[in-house]
Amino acid sequence: MNIPRIALITAFLLFLTSQAVAETLEVGPGKAFKRITDAYEKAQEGDTILVYPKEEGVPYKKVALRVKKSNITFRAVTPPVKICGEGLIYSGKGKRPRAVFQFDEAADNCSVEGFEIFGARNYSENGAAVRINEANNITVSNCDIHDNDMGIMSSGDGIGEKAVNQRIEYCRIHHNGSAAKEHFYHNLYLGGASAVVSFCEIYKTFKGHNVKSRAHFTLVQYCYVHDSADREFDFVDSRETMRPRSDAVLIGNVIVKDPDCKGNRQVIHFGKDIDYYRDGTLYLAQNTIIVPARSTVVRLSSGRARASLVGNLICDDGRGSGSQRIATFGDVNDAKSITGEMNVFGRGFSDSKIASFKGKNTFGWDGSSSFVDRRAGDYKPSRPLPRSWPAKLIFLPTPPAPVKYEKEGPFAWQYKQPAGREERAPEERLTVGAYSYVKE
Repeated sequence: MNIPRIALITAFLLFLTSQAVAETLEVGPGKAFKRITDAYEKAQEGDTILVYPKEEGVPYKKVALRVKKSNITFRAVTPPVKICGEGLIYSGKGKRPRAVFQFDEAADNCSVEGFEIFGARNYSENGAAVRINEANNITVSNCDIHDNDMGIMSSGDGIGEKAVNQRIEYCRIHHNGSAAKEHFYHNLYLGGASAVVSFCEIYKTFKGHNVKSRAHFTLVQYCYVHDSADREFDFVDSRETMRPRSDAVLIGNVIVKDPDCKGNRQVIHFGKDIDYYRDGTLYLAQNTIIVPARSTVVRLSSGRARASLVGNLICDDGRGSGSQRIATFGDVNDAKSITGEMNVFGRGFSDSKIASFKGKNTFGWDGSSSFVDRRAGDYKPSRPLPRSWPAKLIFLPTPPAPVKYEKEGPFAWQYKQPAGREERAPEERLTVGAYSYVKE
């Protein structure tokens, strides 16, 4: 009769013990640790490493963390705490990582919060602020990541069981790469099973894409992605993407192409660029996409690559550049690979080859002087837009576990500058694009 009670008490004591083990380790002037790496060496599973700013904003220098412990939180006390990698070669040789924060296979459920990270470079030109190597449930939040070879990089195991649920949120990621080097460098270069990018501002690569992903599933929601040196998004192939439903979902983003882009002017590429292929669909729902120069919005380049556009506002910002294309296709694709309805296109767009768009979309909209403050990145509509519809008509695929859409539901939020979110004003019918229309 007493055995269940004893077992219950034992379990409770074990629970209390496990809670007591977690500690907070403090780094900074007058704290127990002077260096972040020293605190990490002492840390155990479940611990939080709090990093205080140095006097006069001096950065922590040559930080190189190869994280192999799980459930470790690295948190800046008063963001942003600066970390500078200059003077160190992030080679990946021996114990040295290829990033300031590198999370290896055993380092599940870790997070990096509130840092400004810059200066990570190596001779392979892929030194990164953060690198995720087959670790699951890694979160990077509230960080300013700039002037590294790469911003954030990740990779999986090739079968879709690693690098699950990478989360990048409330970050500014910009000016990564080097104008002096010949190869391509990206603000985000992702791989593995699944990645979610939310409420971020991502912009101004030196040479390369703002977001490049070889992940099986990528969700980008409520972000401001703009002024890349090449494509804004490049969703391409890997061993993970040969699995069915290797989708990319873009919801409620503001995507702005640089009119003076010197590289590839396509806005989004979905398909193939190496020896594999991508078997999935690109879903664009309720995005505001500004294409101010001759360009293509979507390029499909894999025989199993498809696209669905619903509720997007796509225009040239009143520049009247003309010759805009909704989509172009590789040799193995044709116009049947793409569908669209309830979208609004500016005057420069026409696509006679895409029969499925006729009668279901609005063409020829004059998009000039329609946004609150473009120079400040405020693309809220300043006047009513021509189409709206019930949100229930928009189909979104179910993400692979454990990824979920925002618990309040898609379209409950909209991007707020800088790198934030705000509630989308309730509407009986959804306004086209990334923002609701609210009459002042």
